[in-house]
Amino acid sequence: MKSSFEILDALYTLIDVPIIKDEISGKIYLGSVPDGNLEENITINTLNNPNRYLQEGFINLNLHLKEIISGRPNLKKFRNLINIIIPLVDDVKTGAFTFQIDDDKGIFKNKELDSMYFYNLKLKFQTI
Repeated sequence: MKSSFEILDALYTLIDVPIIKDEISGKIYLGSVPDGNLEENITINTLNNPNRYLQEGFINLNLHLKEIISGRPNLKKFRNLINIIIPLVDDVKTGAFTFQIDDDKGIFKNKELDSMYFYNLKLKFQTI
């Protein structure tokens, strides 16, 4: 069985690349963003990780951005980053895992941080 850490580490290596890191002011985190952090960050976390011969489960990839002056989401920046991220994580095989996009949920207001929005991609993983 592969642990959730191993799965997240594999996904992390796919998105921890200059084309993404150069576009965000913050970091890529396993789990959640540190309290009070208002930078442009990416978080990844497993939703489930069943113990089976072929493990199949789901991961949330969230892109966190600060609102623009009007209080609305920064659609231009979200669009740009999502267009970079999707080809890196959709229908990809790396090491002992495959990843694909299961659901593109879109933009949500962060209820814990008033000036932040996040974009959610639900990814499916499978061990190979």
